[in-house]
Amino acid sequence: GCRAGETARVPDVDERIRASQQLTLEAQEADRDGRPTRAIGLYQEALKTYREFPAAWNNLGVLLMESGRNMEAFEAFQTAAALSPNDARSMANVAMLWQRLGYHTDAIKAYDQALRRDPNYLPALRESVVLETQNSQVTPTTAERVRKALLLEQDPKWRDELLRQKQLVDERLAMSGKDSGDNP
Repeated sequence: GCRAGETARVPDVDERIRASQQLTLEAQEADRDGRPTRAIGLYQEALKTYREFPAAWNNLGVLLMESGRNMEAFEAFQTAAALSPNDARSMANVAMLWQRLGYHTDAIKAYDQALRRDPNYLPALRESVVLETQNSQVTPTTAERVRKALLLEQDPKWRDELLRQKQLVDERLAMSGKDSGDNP
């Protein structure tokens, strides 16, 4: 304890950030080594040390989602999104969670939010196009997204999938009388 008149030393913010970053690195290593329970514990410890670390919240959310702890994952992603309003990853992860649970309308809305944060975030572009096509919710925005994804895509398998999606999007828009933007 402290003697009368003394105050306990509170670690400064820089020290807490460094400690949190170190714990996050250890959590990432544990995850790579196939020890998700250990990684979750380390992320939680990192966030006890410094709560304003969006990457740790996001990574924790991914591990919680993978372990079926969906509500905790959602809360972790929401916290990451609030702490880093320009980062699309946490909202794309919310979308992925909704998608896995079969809430496709909510997933599409979350992908929209992710793409408002970063219109070029390729994982959200890919998944939003596929999801909108699968759920017959194709719009001219879907056509714009598939075009953008094709410009960015480097993976040959995804490129082939996006070309297939483009054909479906163009067909559906033509049937509905909406323009995909390809026509002069």
